[in-house]
Formats: sequence, C-alpha cells, structure tokens
Amino acid sequence: MKKIIILGLLVALNSACNPDFLDIKRDRKQVIPKSLNDFNLLLGDETLFSGNSSAAMRTASGEEFTLSESAWNLLTTQSERNAYLWQDERFIGTECPDWNYGYKRILAANIILEGLAKIERTAANANVYDQVKGKALFHRANANFQLASEFAAPIGDEEHKAYGLPLRKSADPQEVSIRSSVAETYASILDDLLAAQQLLSTEFTDFYQPSKRTANALLARIYLSMGEYNQALAVVKDVFGGKKK
Repeated sequence: MKKIIILGLLVALNSACNPDFLDIKRDRKQVIPKSLNDFNLLLGDETLFSGNSSAAMRTASGEEFTLSESAWNLLTTQSERNAYLWQDERFIGTECPDWNYGYKRILAANIILEGLAKIERTAANANVYDQVKGKALFHRANANFQLASEFAAPIGDEEHKAYGLPLRKSADPQEVSIRSSVAETYASILDDLLAAQQLLSTEFTDFYQPSKRTANALLARIYLSMGEYNQALAVVKDVFGGKKK
C-alpha cells in the first residue's frame, strides 16, 4: 500500500512539472516585445517615459524657489534636502533616482530600436514603423539630455571636457559602459533628435506622445544650453514660419 502511495505521488509530481508552465507569464510586462504593437504598448508606459524624469536633483537645487527651514524639513528624502543645500554628498545609503530613471528610459528605447531592426519596413507598416522609431529616438535623446544636464560637465568647460556620459546604444546588459566626452555626448543627442524629427508626425494626437513639434521644442532647448543661439532661433522660425508668437 505504501509503495502504491509513493508511486502515485511521483506520477502527480511528474505531471505537475510540465515545462510549458514556465512559459506562462503572470504579467504582460514580462513578455519580451517583438512586434510593432508590442513596441507601441511599451511606448505607452506613461510612468516610464513621462512620469519619472532625471531632473529631480536639478529642480531641488535650482534657483526657481526658496524654502523655509520648516518646509525644507518636509522634503521627502535626504537626497533632496542635500541637493537643495548643494551638499557634496547627496546620495548617502541610497541609489540615485535621477540616474536610474534616465537609463531605464534609454534601455527601453534601445529594446525598441533593436527590435525594429529585426522587422521589415513595408509599405503597409511604414507609418507605424516610422512613428515607433521616431518616438524611441526622441525618448533616448531626451533622457540623455536630462542626464547630461545633471551628470556631465557643461559645454565650454575645457578643463572637464572629457566628462560626458556613458552612451548606451545597446540593450545588452553585458556591454561595458565607456564614458564619452561632452562633445560626443551632445553629438549623439543631436543625432538621435534630428533623426526623430524627420520621422515623427506633425499631428499632435496624444499629450504623452512626442510629435515633430515636441522634437523641435527640445532641439531648440538643447541648442540654447549649448550656446548655439542662432541655431535655436532657426528652429523656432522653422516651427512658426518666421512669425512672432
């Protein structure tokens, strides 16, 4: 009788360990995106691409507002309090959200761009294909610009011109990151953004999705940060047709 019970248990365990069970995803976010529809869904993640930015520390340490001591004490994290006071050590015992958010965005954009390279662009899917690619390039450019504004040396600082960003162009986690120069960083940002500008639609259909005008606005802002004022003006004139608004 004991042998029969043991045999029954072994049969039950064997049938329960069907390897197909491991392929079932508890959450659709666990599915590896492969199709244009998958990439569109990923781009629709508002928390990833719009909700979180890499600008919290810059905002806290900026000059747009001042805080009383009591208000300063109410800031959510010690890193925000340290940033407001321009402390040398801002992130003590914690990770840097601004850095993490930016590279999460870049990783998602790289996954999309690498996936698109495996899909044939045809007359039937050309419009969707171009919009997905343009949005991914825009988000990678925007994330790198936010990161550069906070973690790279400023344009024109010859003493620290080697301190740009690690430019991630692959979704491979084993790829070794190499820090680029400031010039290389901004060249990469402009390459991505100018390519996105050519692909994105002129129609504004979704508050959370970039359009050609969104790309132009970011392009003008980047030129301003680089001190390229004539270039920024040219972009604005191109958008508004030379008319004052």
